[in-house]
Amino acid sequence: MDPDAPYREAEQKIEEARQSGATELDLSELHLTALPESLGQFTQLQTLYLVNNDLTSLPDWFGQLTQLQTLVLQRNRLTVLPESLGQFTQLQALDLSDNNLSALPESLGNLTQLQWLSLLGCCLTVLPDSLGQLTQLQTLDLYENSLTALPESLGNLTQLHTLDLANNRLATLPDSLGKLTQLQTLHISGNRLTALPDSLGKLTQLRALSLYDNSLTALPEWLGRLTELQRLILSGNRLTAIPEWLGQLTTLQDLYLSRTGLTALPEWLRNLTQLQTLDLSGNSLTALPEWLGQFTQLQKLDLSDNRLTALPESLDRLTQLQTLDLSDNDLTALPDSLGQLTQLQTLDLSCSGLTALPKSPGLPAQLQTLRLDGLRLTALPESLGDLTQLNALYLRHNRLMVLPESLGTLVQLKWLLLDGNPLNPALAAARRKGTAEALAYLRELGKRV
Repeated sequence: MDPDAPYREAEQKIEEARQSGATELDLSELHLTALPESLGQFTQLQTLYLVNNDLTSLPDWFGQLTQLQTLVLQRNRLTVLPESLGQFTQLQALDLSDNNLSALPESLGNLTQLQWLSLLGCCLTVLPDSLGQLTQLQTLDLYENSLTALPESLGNLTQLHTLDLANNRLATLPDSLGKLTQLQTLHISGNRLTALPDSLGKLTQLRALSLYDNSLTALPEWLGRLTELQRLILSGNRLTAIPEWLGQLTTLQDLYLSRTGLTALPEWLRNLTQLQTLDLSGNSLTALPEWLGQFTQLQKLDLSDNRLTALPESLDRLTQLQTLDLSDNDLTALPDSLGQLTQLQTLDLSCSGLTALPKSPGLPAQLQTLRLDGLRLTALPESLGDLTQLNALYLRHNRLMVLPESLGTLVQLKWLLLDGNPLNPALAAARRKGTAEALAYLRELGKRV
């Protein structure tokens, strides 16, 4: 391949856009290692995409593009940014995600019209104080860097609606974050926090708060006063107790309590009747209360990796449920009411302790994905053929030699996974050719009867 071909293609695109009077230019995915100088003459440019190239630096003349309002440099190899970046005083959106930047120029603070800034995955270890000058900023994404501290000036960004600090190395947060009173979404998961500053209690407009995978041992009382919260993620902390006052957050729609040491469901949980997502995975639950059926708005319920031996009959009241994960438990049977969950589309029973499946109508008829891996099943009921919407059926690592012929009638079935079973030779040969061949084999068997 001609090494100069990407450069010439870029030059051609620049010239065509300039002659047509365009204000937008896309030079993405050209594998550019340098930018053509002709780009510097394209002074009317307002939007520039340079996604997924091989740029390691930007030329000094790049600062001549002073009319830029949107600049996207995602997925390059930039290690440093020029001070001339500060000349883009009209810039409103800047995407520098997935580069190799360890620091940012102080001139970044000159971009006072900036409303959206993404620095996701940039290897940053420090932020400049000048970041606090970007007072029009509404979204700041600092996900997956190597930050150990934040500047106090971050508190000046009083127009922020979304702040993502997840997957850094933060052990503390500055008190000044309490000034961000317009904040609606705050992600601080995947850090090293052992406590949260009281000033965060002033963020009364928060709708979503993500705290998972830190080292929190207790939750501050002010959390119970964030009554606008709709999404709260507490998974993977070292909580010694989950306080009763969380039951005051009655507007919650999504609650994640995975890996929080629960041995039983707290009574206060029944107050959260607006829940649509409830994640209780990775705990030590052995039983569930009948009042679980009060969550009539629930659409997703994750009970995987617990010690459940049975399920409550009230499960049939969860009429909006679309996804149910019961994998990695100690179940001996499924309640008859399970078949009444008419909205259920995904059911995971892998390694759930079951050794047999209920006969019709034991499973919801609208299922699209059914996972039955690792159950030591030796046979399947013919009633599986009633699941006419089934798209994916996982049967890996069981003890199946044959399959019910009724599976051959499932015209929607595209994925039939059978690895790790002692299938009879004819079925094994068909399965090696793919799902369609395996289903054809089962249909042919049915004709012989």
